[in-house]
Amino acid sequence: MYTFSGGMKQRVSLACAMLHQPRMLFLDEPTSGVDPRLRETFWAHFRALSAQGVTLLVSTHQMDEALFCDRIAIIRGGAVLASDPPRELLRRGRTRVRLWRGGQAEEVTLDDYQEQLPALLHRYGLDAAVNRVELEHDTLETIVLRLIDAADREDAQPSASHGIGG
Repeated sequence: MYTFSGGMKQRVSLACAMLHQPRMLFLDEPTSGVDPRLRETFWAHFRALSAQGVTLLVSTHQMDEALFCDRIAIIRGGAVLASDPPRELLRRGRTRVRLWRGGQAEEVTLDDYQEQLPALLHRYGLDAAVNRVELEHDTLETIVLRLIDAADREDAQPSASHGIGG
């Protein structure tokens, strides 16, 4: 096994975990060291297992991989910062809207583009001069980093209960 590639080691590890047909699997970075084709095969297998009623808990730092999961928990220092389906986490992101009128671009950042975009476009009166609209959404990674930064800032705040004689 010492001469196996990273992908082969991951295959062997997954095979060992599956041998007794568990109802729950804990997978820690299951696709690290795996090429894109094998990664796709692994996730197809994970989805099939889930469809058969197997519960999978996946630990990963790969945000694009986390999007394959039914629910994502963001944990920092033992505290759960968020626990939501990927779509709900992505809704926490911001969207930059770039409207092009002629050769000039105007940029606006929206916190909830699904609600705010119609009003923004209405503000332009659906102007015929608007010849292109670009939307740039925050990635899951950006959203996770913002959650972590907010938690770190909160942890850095001095506690109000540290007074004398309190």
